[in-house]
Amino acid sequence: MSEARAELRWIGERWRSFWFAPMSPVNHAVCRVVFYGYLLWMSLSFQSAAWASVPDAFWLPTATFERLGLVAASPALARGLDVAWKISLGLACLGLATRASAATAFVLGFYLLGLPQNFGKTDHWSGLLVVVLGVVAFARSGDALSVDSQIRTRTGGRGGHAASGEYRWPLRMVWLAMAWVFFAAGVSKLRHGGIEWMSAENFRLILLSHHYQLDRNLPELGLSIAEIPWLCSGLAIATVLLEVGAPASLVGRRARLVLIRGLFDFQLLNAFLLGVHARLPFLACYAFWVPWEHLRAVVGSRAPRGSGPGSIHRGSPEVTGAYSLHTSREVLGAHEAITPWNVSPSPSTRVRVIGPA
Repeated sequence: MSEARAELRWIGERWRSFWFAPMSPVNHAVCRVVFYGYLLWMSLSFQSAAWASVPDAFWLPTATFERLGLVAASPALARGLDVAWKISLGLACLGLATRASAATAFVLGFYLLGLPQNFGKTDHWSGLLVVVLGVVAFARSGDALSVDSQIRTRTGGRGGHAASGEYRWPLRMVWLAMAWVFFAAGVSKLRHGGIEWMSAENFRLILLSHHYQLDRNLPELGLSIAEIPWLCSGLAIATVLLEVGAPASLVGRRARLVLIRGLFDFQLLNAFLLGVHARLPFLACYAFWVPWEHLRAVVGSRAPRGSGPGSIHRGSPEVTGAYSLHTSREVLGAHEAITPWNVSPSPSTRVRVIGPA
């Protein structure tokens, strides 16, 4: 009985550590800047007023819009909401009035990104962006790398913030949302297409149909791949395996490295060969998988040090081995910030990684 309790206690500790182990605010702050900045750039070509001008006869509200009683705004109002949304994205990216601007970006994004889904077809990319907008809106996103934090510092308020679980759970929520989206896509392929979806012929038809039936300027490489059966079959199988296996990225560093990198590469391939999501709307969401402070440590460890007294050189015994784990393969697998400054004179010193392995 005691062994069972110990096992349950261990599971509970791992669960809490996964969501709430202390983390520096810098990692989440960089994700905020990248996400809102990229979404702002992408929104410049997004015009909601065009959808607001569609005749009412084509209005087929989704269940969400219908239950919330949301309707298509007038073109003038839609243009105003669109401008307000872009402003809120810019302010959230800068970290100015972060709480208010992030909440505004979420509410307006929910409506504006959802509006095009009410005319008979729903897309595959906007839902995840709305979820991430909501996650960041509820998180403490402006505690670092923000105008708000600079204002607090200059006015004598609290500038820096200690490591906290408040900066970890938003990243984990985005991980969970992305893993679920890809898993659902893989299951849908198997549910509606069966094993035949992974056949060379089916993938060949996908390549050909996108090249000839749609008004897209696609490279000839897709046609060349379509004539190689084993390559078509391999790409189809890899697509399904990566998508169905996406939840494994939540529990293992090696799995995360393989699956997330693979999904990222395949989305680039989709955009290049099929023109699917050519503007790469998911690209900003991948920022939440990158351990930015770990990257800073890697860059810092490789930067030239001063030659004055007390300076530490990369090849010295003090740091030999301490940076042996700083390889490019560990970037996606890292769980925590690794700082290059917590090195003692002992040759056996290793950089400490806080949190679950």
